[in-house]
Amino acid sequence: MRKLIIAVSILNVISKILERVIYFQLDDYLSSRDLLFKHQSGFRSKFSTDTCLLHLTDFVRFNMDNGNYVGMV
Repeated sequence: MRKLIIAVSILNVISKILERVIYFQLDDYLSSRDLLFKHQSGFRSKFSTDTCLLHLTDFVRFNMDNGNYVGMV
């Protein structure tokens, strides 16, 4: 039973390392080719929920000030 626990622990560490490597490669690929929406906030460095909400708030206020209807679902 002890050998099984050690093997599972090692696999967990390896999978986390592999996940980070894939994340950085995918992020670099998408960023270098400008394939992400410019206001994409999830899973990006230097972006957060706050930046997304600020953009949304500015968009709503700008359109309401110009007399446009704004709706969200």
